[in-house]
Amino acid sequence: MAVLHWSSPVRKSGTRTLSQIPNEIYLEIFQHVRSTNPTSWTHPSVKRDLSSLALVCRFFGSVTLPWIFEALEFDGDTKRNSSAYQNYASFCRSILKRESTARTMAQHVKKCAFASWGLKEDMSHNWCIQEFLSLYSRSMREMTNIQELSLVSTPITKDAIKAMPTLQRLETLVLRDCVLADDVTDKHLQKLSSLRLKSLTVTSKTRDEEDPVDRLWDHIDFSALMNLSTTSLPSLQKLVERQGNLLLEKLDVIEIDDAVLLSQIFSKTPALRSLRTRFQTPFASSSFKLDSKALPRLQRVEAPLSLLQIIVPKRPVSSIVFWPSPNDSPFYLKIPLWKYFPDLRTLEVRIDIKVGPKGIPVELLTQKAISELLWAWPKQPQLQTLILGHDVNIYLRYSLDLVMLHKWISEIIWPKIPTLRKCQFGKFVEWSFCEAASKWKPTILPHTYTIILDSLKSGRIGYSDYDGYIEGLLSQTD
Repeated sequence: MAVLHWSSPVRKSGTRTLSQIPNEIYLEIFQHVRSTNPTSWTHPSVKRDLSSLALVCRFFGSVTLPWIFEALEFDGDTKRNSSAYQNYASFCRSILKRESTARTMAQHVKKCAFASWGLKEDMSHNWCIQEFLSLYSRSMREMTNIQELSLVSTPITKDAIKAMPTLQRLETLVLRDCVLADDVTDKHLQKLSSLRLKSLTVTSKTRDEEDPVDRLWDHIDFSALMNLSTTSLPSLQKLVERQGNLLLEKLDVIEIDDAVLLSQIFSKTPALRSLRTRFQTPFASSSFKLDSKALPRLQRVEAPLSLLQIIVPKRPVSSIVFWPSPNDSPFYLKIPLWKYFPDLRTLEVRIDIKVGPKGIPVELLTQKAISELLWAWPKQPQLQTLILGHDVNIYLRYSLDLVMLHKWISEIIWPKIPTLRKCQFGKFVEWSFCEAASKWKPTILPHTYTIILDSLKSGRIGYSDYDGYIEGLLSQTD
């Protein structure tokens, strides 16, 4: 197998040899290039910069090439973002041909994602989709250092299942809106039993009573699992059937309101620290039986109020999120948080904004809801972090009106919560209080940095700047 060889770079000006620069300085510069995008330095523009650096000399190549291949995304939807589309077909063919350089680069892959490889209604192109999906899945067997594998809107095929047991370092598996290929049998699924996953996500937007993907649960080893996110009732049933306690520290249960089953799960998870559950139907609290000694380490809970009022008392919860359900909202206005949760430091509230009379902007409705929340009681807990969001799809519209957001913080929120040091609105912007400058400063959240910056550059969204923050971002990336 090929090995990357290098020596310290030799600097020259014409024929004159210059003094050497310590490699540590080069590495510091590389780190800056790599982290230009604080969330995803695997963005194509960043990879292009790294590829250019790799061509300078062997030392530069030995540092940047592993970064280029550390995260791969096989995206079947080339129309979504054609400028960012990357074709790895040639690379994967070289892997299957056992070419040494390609196999060496394959060893550097730590994160691998498949997205949008579902078959189309227009069946004329399905053969092409299947061929490329098979190519990428088979090549994955040589990427033996993969730690995180994600399949989104992608069939779970025999090729993918055969590859998974070869990934001995695999700790995280994500399956979102996936279907099980018709030719996958239980014999194929048995190969998954060798995996020792620490984090598993299996979710679907639509739930059928008999979802073929649920066949996976008969072959999953839960012994090392610490993080589970699921919309599957059979997954919880398998957890309950397992002997002994579970190692779960984080549990995300979506649209499952079986009170008996949930109480059985909670009694088997003494290490659970974070719980997130939501459902739209009224919760049968009378069927929920939980020992007072259960969940001794629980710190963060996101749930409807009907479940919160059962779980939170007598447990060391420091962060709660109210998730509205038909019989909850707006009950949170009736809870004196400062009285019942004196140790609360982080609060996230999802505000359900109803469309009001014509002519009333949603921003004003949001401002009114925030005021009602904070002024419902004379006191508030000594919060350090407040996260405000709602279900209306206007995040971009108001999240980048920084002038308005600063006004909300300084005139509505901070006077009621003087201990506050972080405040987040929606999905995109977080504000932090700078003690030295004695003022609030905005920051675009890392996981949305790329999409926001691209949208700003293209003019698809507008903004109202505060303290030159957005203008500064745009000038840095020109």
